[in-house]
Amino acid sequence: AVGTILLAVNPYKVLPGYYTREEMELYSHTEDIYTLAPHVYTIAEAAYRHAMEEETDQSVLISGESGAQTHAPVAQYTQ
Repeated sequence: AVGTILLAVNPYKVLPGYYTREEMELYSHTEDIYTLAPHVYTIAEAAYRHAMEEETDQSVLISGESGAQTHAPVAQYTQ
């Protein structure tokens, strides 16, 4: 089965406020993360919740030219 998929596109500019501690807290403390705007933190939170609740391994595939830039916030989120 395939889970949630996020298509991240590099905007080639800084998005102020997009990867802040406040954004991270919003996604980690929301009961239903899918009611929030699509965000890389949605994917990270869903993987984390499934790992904790279902006690199953999870994976997140990050690909493309902006993969490295998307990887950093996911890694920060899951620490």
